[in-house]
Amino acid sequence: MSSDNHSVRAIALLLLLSVIWASSFTLIRITVDTVPPFTMVAFRLGFAGLFLLAVMRWSGKHLPRDRETLATFLLLALSGNVIPFTLIAFGEEEISSSLASILIGFMPLATALIAHVGVRDERLTPMRLAGVALGVAGIVVLVGADALSELGGHVLAELAVVGAALSYAVNTVLARRARALDPNVLATGTVIAGFAMILPVSLLVDAPWELSFDAGVMLQMIVLGIVCTAMGYMVFFRLTAMTGAVFTSMVNFLIPLIGLGFGLLFLDEDLTWSMVIALVLILSGLALNRFAMTRQA
Repeated sequence: MSSDNHSVRAIALLLLLSVIWASSFTLIRITVDTVPPFTMVAFRLGFAGLFLLAVMRWSGKHLPRDRETLATFLLLALSGNVIPFTLIAFGEEEISSSLASILIGFMPLATALIAHVGVRDERLTPMRLAGVALGVAGIVVLVGADALSELGGHVLAELAVVGAALSYAVNTVLARRARALDPNVLATGTVIAGFAMILPVSLLVDAPWELSFDAGVMLQMIVLGIVCTAMGYMVFFRLTAMTGAVFTSMVNFLIPLIGLGFGLLFLDEDLTWSMVIALVLILSGLALNRFAMTRQA
């Protein structure tokens, strides 16, 4: 494959992943009003696991069972599924999908810092550090310094989503280090491991057998599982293997924009000046980080 074709394919996958993952914030915001967070995550991963197992069976692939690969699945599941899905679900009980999508925009900044330690060819330079500073400034503008000092109410929900962004950053670097494995195998093993971890928590905390929700809510969780999780991870692991952790984290350049659009169009949410300013700062920081990486290459 030529370098031009490779770049076009990488950008196309990045755009696809951004749309898939941005849509999840809107679906979570709608679903979490009816289904408790742990149970929603369990359903999401359960449907994703069934879909991915069917894909594996159709393609004739099998999950490795050696200890090293199983440990990789567990770490990827914790950092990419269990921790962030739960934190986002809790966060979106209190905050809008638009705000959640912007907070997740912090993830590439965290990825740049973690990749400096965990990935040999993605070192942090002064220009990248300046990009990180712009991104942090965006987060402060968005949440507000006064709100940060209170640590109550919606601030806890906002910090939960920021925690999810940090977890995703760790996950992206781990995925890059596991690039020798087939992307679909990685997706399947990660989702199944995540489901195995979250199911007991859902049963103990939420008592899901006592819940009642209609077919529309179930359809939302099926879409969250198959489209936003299973297909999203198939694209994510393929893109990470192709391009690296930092480029893949650029999906969060686009998620805030698309998430804002979804929230404004479908949830009748309001656009505030703090959101606009924060978005400009975050995207400027990420753009500067990307430019620094291009110069370094």
